[in-house]
Order: sequence, then C-alpha cells, then structure tokens
Amino acid sequence: MFDTETVNTAAITTPDGAARISIFIDLSAIGGDANETLDIDLEWSPDEGTTWFQEETPQTFTQILQTNGADQNIVKQFNVNAPTYRLALTTAGTPVTAAANAP
Repeated sequence: MFDTETVNTAAITTPDGAARISIFIDLSAIGGDANETLDIDLEWSPDEGTTWFQEETPQTFTQILQTNGADQNIVKQFNVNAPTYRLALTTAGTPVTAAANAP
C-alpha cells in the first residue's frame, strides 16, 4: 500500500506583464523504494487565490520517479494564464521533499 498525499504551495503572483514563467524544482530526499513518484501540476487563480483551476490541457511536469536519494533539478516554462499560480505536488510511496521557486 502506498501513502498518497497532495500538498499545495502558497499562492505566487506572476510578474506584471509576463507572458511566460519559468519554474525551478529542487528535489531531494527521495527514499529507496523504487515505486515512489511525484506529480507536479500547475494551478491558476484569477482572484488572488480564492478559486483555483487547471487548464483544459493541464500544465504539468513529467512524473518524477524515485532516484535512490539523488537530487534532481528541473526547470520548465509555462504560459501565464492568470495573475496567480501555485503548484500541486502529489506523492505516492514514501513522502518526498520538494521546493519550488519562481524568479
């Protein structure tokens, strides 16, 4: 049986006039179970975080698999679809630790 948990980052405001954002994921502390995964989805808010939506075609990162404790750094660009966004991080297996930063 796997533990599954979804955690959302805090609301992040997109820079004024930005058409695209780059998101950097600094991922570490994945355990030794070969079945551990992390899914990261981008969610948007038109009202500073009161309501959230995903695009009709969700904006996501490729599923991240367990790496025997090796750190991973991932950067991906997305089109801006609202003034505020957050990341929904869903883990399956032993919990992982991740940090997301947007310049």
